[in-house]
Amino acid sequence: MSARAIGDLAASIAGVRRLGRRTLQPVRRHSPYAGEYEQERWKRENMFPRSENNARLKQLEQLMRSTKLPGRRRGIVGDIEMDVYRFLLKRRGRMNGRLDYAINTIAAEIRRARSAVINALARLKELGFLDWRRRTAPVEDPEPGGQYVQQISNAYFLTLPRKAAELVRRIMRRPTEEGRRADQQRQFLDQFNAMTPDEQLATIADEGLRSTFRRMRRLLEGASPPDGQNQAM
Repeated sequence: MSARAIGDLAASIAGVRRLGRRTLQPVRRHSPYAGEYEQERWKRENMFPRSENNARLKQLEQLMRSTKLPGRRRGIVGDIEMDVYRFLLKRRGRMNGRLDYAINTIAAEIRRARSAVINALARLKELGFLDWRRRTAPVEDPEPGGQYVQQISNAYFLTLPRKAAELVRRIMRRPTEEGRRADQQRQFLDQFNAMTPDEQLATIADEGLRSTFRRMRRLLEGASPPDGQNQAM
């Protein structure tokens, strides 16, 4: 039997996992083959505007501050959870939401110990900010009698607790301070342009500046007669 035929037979045998039977392969239990499930869920849960990243981080940071006791360095979440969550938010696929970095990669990128990253991922999942799916993939050209399926990186999904999701939506609807100032300036200009010249001068709080503008106005009105024609010199 050829190596390819053995591989096909091994892949079909691996299907017994769906019936709850063990395959005796060196992989973690409940690790289905990578496929369409995570791709659809990535699009459903990981595809949100980049501008929402800060709102989600703010909710996790608020949880950290609100649960921090006096004299303690952290609450139920700490800096490591924040670093892991920030990495996942920034590194999700822009076009498809894909998020399946290996734990070693995450640890190296944020410069944390692998065990610390594992604990942080578990805490984020416990709090409802993250979910994942363990996955396996067939081994290409497996050796006869050897391993025919291998563990691959988890697929991560950026979930949100219900309360946090409502707060994030509220934050996203709230205008920024810069946008609020721009709206106020536009409203003032619209009101100012609708005023008469005397009303516009009345908005100037400084009396000396207001008198200066009045004199300038009289000079301009004297230089331009109502008929639009200046007298000959």
